[in-house]
Amino acid sequence: MKYKDVTKCNIINPIQMGTDAVSRKAASMIIEGNEKELAAMEQFHKGNREEGQRLQEEFASAFREEYKDKDHCPCKKICRYHGNCKECVAIHRAHQEHVPNCMRPMLNAKIKILSGLTEHTIANEIEPPHENLRK
Repeated sequence: MKYKDVTKCNIINPIQMGTDAVSRKAASMIIEGNEKELAAMEQFHKGNREEGQRLQEEFASAFREEYKDKDHCPCKKICRYHGNCKECVAIHRAHQEHVPNCMRPMLNAKIKILSGLTEHTIANEIEPPHENLRK
């Protein structure tokens, strides 16, 4: 599978998944599937590292500006590390049991593609755990 095929899978934007209305109105920048970052990755895959880095920095700069005073974290789980990506990722890297909630839609979209190879019969064998979510 080529990279460009993977980026076109139906990745759900957590903003559309039901974060509270205040956050949705406040956040005008879309992080998941961001066109600027997709263009950067396309340049990286073409071997054009300099242009990829330039586009990636444009995305990162826009992100820093947009979210300097706003909540960017789509996680609904009750957690003291909400919005603190650096510590959240470090914790998940350390225990290695699962990935941060913000990564689940992206990984699930990719797993869904693989699951199609068995006509999604794995779904009959899986029951998600109960999670305590923020209101």
